[in-house]
Amino acid sequence: MSLLNMSAAAPLAVPASSRSSRASVAILLTGLLPLLLGTVLAVFTGSMMFLAFAAMGAVTVLVPLLGGSKRRKSFRDDVARAVVWDAERAERAFPDAATIVLNASTSQTLLPTTARATVSASAPASTAFSGSGSGAPGLALRVGLGSRSAHIAADPPDPGFTAPRVHSLPFVVPLSAEPLIISGPAGVALPLLNFVLMQLDAANVPVVVLGTPDSLPWAARFLPHTELAMSADAAQRAFAAVSRPVGAGIPGEEQPGEGPAPPCVLLIVGDVDFSGMQCRPHVHTILVRMNATGPSGPSLDPSMQHTVQLQIRGPSIVGSFSGQEFTPDGVTPTVFAAHARRRARSEATQLRESRGSLAINFLPSPDQCTAAAQAAAWAACAGGPLLPVLIGQSSRGPTMFSFQHDGPHLLVGGTTGSGKSEFLRALVGSLAASHSPADLQFVLIDFKGGAGLGALEKLPHTSSLVTDLGGHGMDRTLASLRAELHRREAALSAAEVADSSAYRTHSDLLGAGSGHHAMAHLVIVVDEFRVLVDQFPDALAELMRIAAVGRSLGIHLVMATQRPQGAVNADIRANVTSSICLRVQSGVDSVDVIGSSVAAHIAVNTPGRAYISRAGGAPEEFQSAVLGIPATGASLLPTVERTEELESGSRAPNLASLVAAGGVDAVAAVMTQAWINACTLDSTLVAAPAVVAPELPAEVDFAECGDWRAAGEPDESDGAVTLGIMDLPEQQCLRPLRWNPVHHSHLACFGTGSEPSRAVALVAGRLLAAAAGLPEAQQAQAPLLYLLDADASLRDFAACPWVGSYLTPDHLRSAEHLMHRLSETARNCMHPLILCITDWGRWITAFRSSPWHEAEERISELVRFGGKNVTLVVGGARELLTAGFMAAIPNRMYLSHGSPAESTMLWPRMPAFAPLPGRAGLDGAINSGDAPELMNHMHVAQLGRLLPPEPGKHLQLPEPQLPERQDFAARILRVAPLPHSLPSSHLEKLNALAAPPSGTSSTGVSLVLGVGGDGEDPVYVWLEPGAVLAVVGGPQTGKSSFLRMLAHVNDASWLVALAADFGSAGTGSAGTGSENASFPGTDPPAPISTRAQQVLLLDNPLSMTADQLCIAGEQLSAGAVLIVALPYPGPAVSRLPLEWGLRTAQQGVILRPQKVSDAELFGVRLDTVGSEPPGRAVLIDGVRREWFQFPQPGA
Repeated sequence: MSLLNMSAAAPLAVPASSRSSRASVAILLTGLLPLLLGTVLAVFTGSMMFLAFAAMGAVTVLVPLLGGSKRRKSFRDDVARAVVWDAERAERAFPDAATIVLNASTSQTLLPTTARATVSASAPASTAFSGSGSGAPGLALRVGLGSRSAHIAADPPDPGFTAPRVHSLPFVVPLSAEPLIISGPAGVALPLLNFVLMQLDAANVPVVVLGTPDSLPWAARFLPHTELAMSADAAQRAFAAVSRPVGAGIPGEEQPGEGPAPPCVLLIVGDVDFSGMQCRPHVHTILVRMNATGPSGPSLDPSMQHTVQLQIRGPSIVGSFSGQEFTPDGVTPTVFAAHARRRARSEATQLRESRGSLAINFLPSPDQCTAAAQAAAWAACAGGPLLPVLIGQSSRGPTMFSFQHDGPHLLVGGTTGSGKSEFLRALVGSLAASHSPADLQFVLIDFKGGAGLGALEKLPHTSSLVTDLGGHGMDRTLASLRAELHRREAALSAAEVADSSAYRTHSDLLGAGSGHHAMAHLVIVVDEFRVLVDQFPDALAELMRIAAVGRSLGIHLVMATQRPQGAVNADIRANVTSSICLRVQSGVDSVDVIGSSVAAHIAVNTPGRAYISRAGGAPEEFQSAVLGIPATGASLLPTVERTEELESGSRAPNLASLVAAGGVDAVAAVMTQAWINACTLDSTLVAAPAVVAPELPAEVDFAECGDWRAAGEPDESDGAVTLGIMDLPEQQCLRPLRWNPVHHSHLACFGTGSEPSRAVALVAGRLLAAAAGLPEAQQAQAPLLYLLDADASLRDFAACPWVGSYLTPDHLRSAEHLMHRLSETARNCMHPLILCITDWGRWITAFRSSPWHEAEERISELVRFGGKNVTLVVGGARELLTAGFMAAIPNRMYLSHGSPAESTMLWPRMPAFAPLPGRAGLDGAINSGDAPELMNHMHVAQLGRLLPPEPGKHLQLPEPQLPERQDFAARILRVAPLPHSLPSSHLEKLNALAAPPSGTSSTGVSLVLGVGGDGEDPVYVWLEPGAVLAVVGGPQTGKSSFLRMLAHVNDASWLVALAADFGSAGTGSAGTGSENASFPGTDPPAPISTRAQQVLLLDNPLSMTADQLCIAGEQLSAGAVLIVALPYPGPAVSRLPLEWGLRTAQQGVILRPQKVSDAELFGVRLDTVGSEPPGRAVLIDGVRREWFQFPQPGA
């Protein structure tokens, strides 16, 4: 039975008994009536003879009637067998998608699947069921599975017979003169549309699909009996072409016949106007409505429409037709596309064997489908010119193209769906099959998102694939092509030859003993050339230069576009001697490509049909080849694979499985294996140098950076450190990004968020790692780092011996002091000093809102006038761009990851690159590598990443093997923030520090006050004989504790007090709270006679009597030194003796000042924000102002 034949729905006649129910009733009455009459006569006459004779007559009549049960059982068995036979007949006439795919793959007759009926018995061969003549002829379509009554009937007809209902049978919809409408959501209707097309193709029913470019199922163009049209006129012409007997000859050579027109199907998809269509009676119409959008055409009476309604109910899909529900069938677009291509290959295999046909043909040839054969083909033409390659089949035989004679460049035109990308794949594959990667390279530019040429990236010949998805690969590709032109021109000039062919001829002599590589052929393939020119206008100039000088340099250009008008200018056309045109929309486009309008008449259902014009000659028609190895039978068998292997990706497909699957991947696998085998056999065989360097990796492992170092490039022993990998398209390579603080100078890192801070941390970490890796004798000469860390990015390096300072915005006073000390140190020594600053915006905000606003200007002076040994590495956002010292920073990094557009408006124009973490644009000497001529070109680099430290631990750099930890920074400059509290145990250290300068001298006394200076230095004050040192502080500021600390630290044996009966005077004066505490071992010394160089401690002399003040004045006049603890000065100071000189004091100590005016007694304004910690004080000594921290008891 033929496919999709509605006769399969005709009822099967089941033979039944000829006796009707009415006859059975008559027989029954005939037997019972004599019995009834005999009984009546026997009762009235009393003679039982009447009853006996009546009973005998009834028995003779009822015996045949009772014997019908056996016939009824036989009829029920026949009905069951008929149900199974009907199910098998339906499966055979209306197969499922799996059966259709298997038939297309194996080229065998469709076999019915097992009947999915409620009964399982099979009809024996002896049982014959006759089909009823009332079955409706014509076409029908399977749309799913459903429940229905079996198509069987009793013969002769029996009004009381009801056919049994069977589940999971093909649900069939007839095609009649009325349009069939398939309506539903796109995600449900599209799979059913694919299945309908597969059924019609399997039944050899001509189909014309009419729709818009967006709605057409383009994969259907490969089906042999399906044509696509985008207008009513095109659909009408397609119907005229198919309205002839099928099988009249080879496709493309059929002759119209006189027989009846075969049934055809017009399938309308999407919103398209078909009002102009004039369909004949043999044309069935199917309307596919997706998302409840109907076609724009003549209105149809709803009562006359046959509608298949699809809808989603929860997790299931349900269809309905004429009030009956079913489960729809469907085929995914991926499976449908694969089936359509397989059908095309199968049809081509059957019809192309004869010479002169325009059937679909495949590349490479069957004798080159193995790795060994491919390697042998490469070896046969090694080092030679580009050979003519097969691109298709024409009526006169194979169609060849030669870049040597027909080129050097090629223009390809064709509209969407014409097979333009397929032709480009075939051309590239044919070239790759003729020449090895040592002699041929491809640069593929695909502005269709990689859909056209993306599969060719797996070929070993492909140097680069550029698509329009990333938007950052075109600039570097153009720069690399520009560099390749210069390289080839320089090579030809050095060899004194005219072109690349002569260069290859003499390549052995030119490269003897020097590692010289022959000049490989370079083919640049551009898909959608017009889009490239529109998005990158600068690319046109480069391509014009390639078109002009490409022949002599061995560079060939293949440009494919839908409409070359406006994209291919006259300069390029002057160098393009051959053109190929596939199907185009208008005759104007065809004339523009090949000088003739013939390509506009190519049918929609013939993808790959094209015309080639060589050197302006007459166009020649040919069918372009398809790149791929036809799938073998082994690939069609089901396989079992472990799920965990597929998820983990540990199981890679082998060569045999790829070849068995066919397609472009199979060709790439064969060529890759052939190249591996060739290189194994010949160790001198190497691929041509890459024209375009590989893309920058997303992450950089510093252990692999040495692999990118050029020959002769120095390592990090010269003081430079590697920060990542840099892309140099002008040199067609990737190189390590190296920064030398002495030679390259300052570095600024711009970005948003944590990116610039990570870059600064990377620089600091690499410098410290390089210092730790130096030999022990050279570690002292390593650069010293001074870290201003606003976001804790540099915290892990604070304890490193090469770090001289680690400060945060909480240490603004120390930060300003560091700037001052760095300026002094830079002038006095030539040791490399590196200042690293993170989050510049936070630092300047803190500086400008504090008394230390001069620190910003000090940083600017350090950058401009600090000398070559001082280097700044700073990271920040927009605030850094406006810093006053930016003009003096020659090296800059722009990290765009996480940066919004408004934050990059002030950035310079940079190469396009993906905003990945650590991806940066470089400007300045750092981005030139070892080529100063590249300094003016910005490049892109991928920074490395330091491994994060373990939680709760600082990063441990390699320590030098020394007996004790070395502090290299302390030898030059170390600035630490003042501690917030100084424990009393620190007094012993202060005692040791005070030992050399302590005590008295012939002219004065030197006292240790605490820790200050660079953060860990003792602070001294020199007091001349007769001097008074005022210690000023408010309540609870530790005035008494400070006096006791002085006595303990500076050796109490020479610090004396007044007599004990002076009350509150002396070191043992009374106080409250912390003022009353004392240091261990500090007792009031015994009174001694007054003498010069004697130091007296007076706690709150305002509470002393006049006599006591007089005695203190006498001691002062005798040459003693007074240290007087006072509250904040005011009118009470006038009560103290005038000769003490407090009103014009030049020396004093302010304890925990809260305001800038707390030192007005000394005529000084303090740099404080009023939140000084306990034990913090400032020494005023003339113009000298020095903050320090003194220990407190119990701290």
